[in-house]
Amino acid sequence: MTNLKITRLKLNAPRGENEREEKLEVFILKNDYLSVTFSQKGCQILGIYAPDRNGVRNNVVLQKKDIFSNEPDSGYIGCVVGRVANRIGGGRFVLNGKEYNVAKNNGENHLHGGIEGFDRKIFTPRILENGVELEYVSKDMEEGYPGELTLKVRYLLNGRRFRIEYEAVSSEDTVCNFTNHMYFNLTGDTDKDILDHELTIAASSYMPIDEGCLPLGEKAPLEGTCLDFQAAKTIRSAVEADDEQIRRANGIDHAYCLNASDDVILLYEKKSGRMIRISTDLPMAHIYTGNYLPDAAEGMGGHFIKHAGVAIETELMPNSINLEEDSPTILRKGTRFKSYTEYGFITI
Repeated sequence: MTNLKITRLKLNAPRGENEREEKLEVFILKNDYLSVTFSQKGCQILGIYAPDRNGVRNNVVLQKKDIFSNEPDSGYIGCVVGRVANRIGGGRFVLNGKEYNVAKNNGENHLHGGIEGFDRKIFTPRILENGVELEYVSKDMEEGYPGELTLKVRYLLNGRRFRIEYEAVSSEDTVCNFTNHMYFNLTGDTDKDILDHELTIAASSYMPIDEGCLPLGEKAPLEGTCLDFQAAKTIRSAVEADDEQIRRANGIDHAYCLNASDDVILLYEKKSGRMIRISTDLPMAHIYTGNYLPDAAEGMGGHFIKHAGVAIETELMPNSINLEEDSPTILRKGTRFKSYTEYGFITI
């Protein structure tokens, strides 16, 4: 918390371009090392400014050009997604013996909360000593999910560590799985791709996918596959491999089953010297290499190039409600969901 400054700004939408929202609050958490900027809409992270080995600070996450836009963002750039992150197979699940149907907004599957998920909601902010808490109340049966769910997201900054905390309660039994969908590009230049970033993941197994990028339901060993990042290697080495799993996703779009470790994921960019050490109490990390970013929202410099960023989505198992007995995505009435993910920024 040393030297932390919290700035609160109110931005007006350009006149005539937005009928639904006229103002948005944007927050800046800044200390001697890092600066994190985010909006109350979707808890969208707009910038993380981190120094390279020469002390030059650049934004190391992708930023959408129009933060006021109500047009769907198929890249979910920088946002918190839910009520259930990732995919629900067939747009259906059974809870307490009752079948629920949710939107099929990704082929035959449900993705990242539906037609109007948490990425498009306005959260209510509250200033904390070491960051900002953002709260959203999701009504019973919003996007087809049972129970009124209250989600609190905390963005906290302490030295070189940026921490995200999630806390949720529901009025009825429901399902939930939250993540943040920011894309990292440690070069600080989104005209460059992330294929030469080096990635290390403390995971010995993953979930293979079908042609719709839905996990097939069984964990498979990573050893001997192009998707194995137990030892550091470039993202390019996997994305350019002649492999059926890569072809199905047009790159990496896979959930990794994390081992217990202090730093479960490392992302490193050699030229800048920037490295992120990621730790979490969640069991999975979904890695997405921006395979369809040119079709997503525009960035500050125009349309994003393919592989302009890599999303590292810490979460519970995708499609867990249909795959796991007594799924951890079930949030029972009277209980509380809690999780965290922390990002440590260093240079080497």
